[in-house]
Amino acid sequence: MTLKNPQPTVPYSLLFSLIILLLTAACTGGDQKGGASVTTDSMRSNPPVAASSPGTADAQAVRTPETTSSITGTTARSNRPATSTTSLANDSISGTALTSESADQTAEATTKQETGTISGLPDGQVIDGSYSDPRGELFSEFQDSFDRGRRFTGLDTFCRPPVQDPLTAPVNVEPGISADSITVVHLATRLEELSRIGFKLPLGDIDAMLSAFIDLVNGRCGGIHGRWLDLRTVEVSALGGRGFDIDTLREAACLEAIEIHQPAVVLAVTPIPGTASSCLTMRHRTAHLTTGGVSDSDLVLSGGRLQSLEVGDRSGLRFAVLTALDQGLLDEASIGIVVPDAPQRSDDLLASIAGALDGTGHEFQQYQVGCEGTTTCQVGLKAAVSSMVVDEVNVVIPLLNMTSLPWLVLEMLDQEMPQPLFIQSGLNGHGLDAIAARIAEFGGIPAGDYYDGTIVVDTSATGSHRIDGAERRPFDLMCARTWAELSDTPIPLVETTADDVHRSVLETCSLVRWIARAVDEAGPDPSLLGLQVSLANVGPLDVPDMRPTTVDDRHLRTLQVRRYEHPCRHGTGFGKSDGCLVPVGPPVILDRSGLPVTGLEPPRLPPNEVRVFVANGSGLSGVAGLATNLLRSADYDMASPGNASAVQESFAYYRPGHLGDARAVREVVSPYIRIEPMPASTEYVPQRSVARVRSADVVLVVGLDLARRISRSD
Repeated sequence: MTLKNPQPTVPYSLLFSLIILLLTAACTGGDQKGGASVTTDSMRSNPPVAASSPGTADAQAVRTPETTSSITGTTARSNRPATSTTSLANDSISGTALTSESADQTAEATTKQETGTISGLPDGQVIDGSYSDPRGELFSEFQDSFDRGRRFTGLDTFCRPPVQDPLTAPVNVEPGISADSITVVHLATRLEELSRIGFKLPLGDIDAMLSAFIDLVNGRCGGIHGRWLDLRTVEVSALGGRGFDIDTLREAACLEAIEIHQPAVVLAVTPIPGTASSCLTMRHRTAHLTTGGVSDSDLVLSGGRLQSLEVGDRSGLRFAVLTALDQGLLDEASIGIVVPDAPQRSDDLLASIAGALDGTGHEFQQYQVGCEGTTTCQVGLKAAVSSMVVDEVNVVIPLLNMTSLPWLVLEMLDQEMPQPLFIQSGLNGHGLDAIAARIAEFGGIPAGDYYDGTIVVDTSATGSHRIDGAERRPFDLMCARTWAELSDTPIPLVETTADDVHRSVLETCSLVRWIARAVDEAGPDPSLLGLQVSLANVGPLDVPDMRPTTVDDRHLRTLQVRRYEHPCRHGTGFGKSDGCLVPVGPPVILDRSGLPVTGLEPPRLPPNEVRVFVANGSGLSGVAGLATNLLRSADYDMASPGNASAVQESFAYYRPGHLGDARAVREVVSPYIRIEPMPASTEYVPQRSVARVRSADVVLVVGLDLARRISRSD
């Protein structure tokens, strides 16, 4: 593969540095807080951290900080119920004043619409309240699985008012669920910091969007079971640096959210990678909903408390590699993986790639770059690229974030490395137009051409409007119209190339409706555990582009293969670049074990063809034997019972293809068993039971909760 354009004589890394300096001067007026000047060298090793943007005067008036962390500089805010319940336009939206940035983006989008550079999409058809999805039988079957008559599932409106007032007054249940409210914390990344290093993202005011939709629940929707959602915001740095490791700052934000606000649930509209999710869900056993950026191991180990709109990072990367294999893109490939020095996350992802390549004869080389505790990884970059040139690498899988990837591409250009094939997943947002555009925006046409042909696989809806047969999905239109009325701005459009506000609005809308549905379905006065169970079992979920997505033991997610085009051959390039991401082939629906599904209900084998091992983790003697006898009487092929590490909550592990069988086992034993994919590790059982685990299709671990029920029923 060769470059479409010859390289200029000026090194691209130097050109990139000069552009960043100019952008920094434009954003800060040439002055840094505290009088420190910004240099290229300092940004390579320790990028500066921006102070929080104060916003408009109106925004300051309604966003009074309640607490401040001396370590993270985070703030917390609380939204009270909206005072108006008459109409969307008149609802009191606390904290939704638009920033000048949002206004500029809206004006630019409106100008493009008026000049005819954006073509309209036809609206999707809704029949009897249900979307008639034209994308195939499985998509249509998924839409039919919704109960569109519930308060927060309709496609014509964000919500319906309660049918009746609560029969009894709500009571204080436990921290996070008071008689008046349910506390929700928004863990917000300070994206404005990215402007300091030239990576300003045109996502709109996410905090305002979240406040608006929450206030809608509290106002026109009439609250939920007599309570309102009390929204607090805790901010966390996007960059790190200045003496603090980025994960230390994330941990501090987690602790502030938990110890100061005691939330029932924590939201992250912009993903917070690293240790924050494990801090919230495992160490502090708090529900955490996010759009993505989570590890598969955290999803499993969280016990259902961690939920994401996207697949886990490991699953997404594995599918990207398998896609490249299936398309023959790795034939005679020399594969190089560029790895940041974040050991836990990198090791997990490398294991995923190794698993995908296992048995294919392909191997890969690792090339590590240092991050020095920040999110910009450049230490050792020149040496890493030099080694790839020597090793004649022609397929590159970069595990870098958006602020580091352009440096890699520019260094490869500087060293005249022959153009490789890049393979990306949704890791760090690389499946989004706004992120992919940064390559060409900072490196110019040669960098965009160098990145041309990149394969990206993720669960976003990026580029879906660029293909034949595209239409505006009813959920997308409802959320966009609702936001436009709440904010008194034009309806955001997916076709807009000036910003990514449309996606931000839809993801925020989806997350808030998810919480509202769970709170509503948990019933009056739920416990924290009851609310967590409800959050993890809402079933079919509306997400951007209305792709099949479920929140239950199926965990259906829809992945799409995309190709980066530079220049864009399917419309207009995004942002200030000429490039765009375009879907290739039909989307693929995966279950939790990472296998494509052919129907919404997983298949089941006859019980006598399913091998089951029951392990006792309750500490009460004899219960594994009782459960084994119960399943044997149902004709299952049973291994002799054994022991497991102590657990409170029972769960069942299943091997790929046996989700339906795990469900069937649950139906025999107890409806309260959590179902998870079989982990690679067998550390939860003693060595003498490992062989029984490896021979089983389903492993049932009996916790104290199930043991007591089994003992009583015996």
